[in-house]
Amino acid sequence: SYPSPFPRTNRLVLLESGVRTAYMKRGEEMYRRIAERLVSISGRVPGNAAAFFPSYSMMNSVGEYMWGCPKSVIVEERSMSKGDKDAIIGKLETGRERGGYLLLGVMGGSLSEGVDYRDNLLSCVFVIGIPFAPPSLEVQSLRDYFRGKFGYALGEEYSYIYPAMNRILQAAGRSIRSERDRSVVILMEERLSNPRYLKFLPEELRPVELEGAATEQAVSSFF
Repeated sequence: SYPSPFPRTNRLVLLESGVRTAYMKRGEEMYRRIAERLVSISGRVPGNAAAFFPSYSMMNSVGEYMWGCPKSVIVEERSMSKGDKDAIIGKLETGRERGGYLLLGVMGGSLSEGVDYRDNLLSCVFVIGIPFAPPSLEVQSLRDYFRGKFGYALGEEYSYIYPAMNRILQAAGRSIRSERDRSVVILMEERLSNPRYLKFLPEELRPVELEGAATEQAVSSFF
């Protein structure tokens, strides 16, 4: 991979270590906690923010608890036309001087990979969880094939871990589109501190691990 051409001082990358979205941990308590953190942290962000989830199901579950959010919330829909996406960009452009919006989207979806958020349109990006492919016969066949070809560990990385981490990189890169842009990236998944996953993050996205009020303080200091 190539180093980022953008100034490192323009991006603050944090890891919110109090969040774990492994399937067995999912439930109303976890969804409520993620929503509370999004509401609290986004209140320290000038302009627009975006939160990208591993699935529509989790996005919608967390969205039910976004009470008292200081920003108006925009939620991605499963099927969006170019006109729909252009309308969202228009809202973000006109709204950022009036407190901004919080955009909820899905990694690998229309708003995390198919939209150019130019001119510092996003001041903050939250990346929630790790978007592993959901279980299916096709996914299992692919994992079995790569394990047989490269061995269990490398096969698992190539077929399962790398595609998910690549989607994280795509989402995290939405906010820095030029050398003038400044943004905070917040990774909300404690598993990303594990070297098994951390090694897939380029140097400019290696996070500082914080939790609770320390995250809000770091965001406020950056802006």
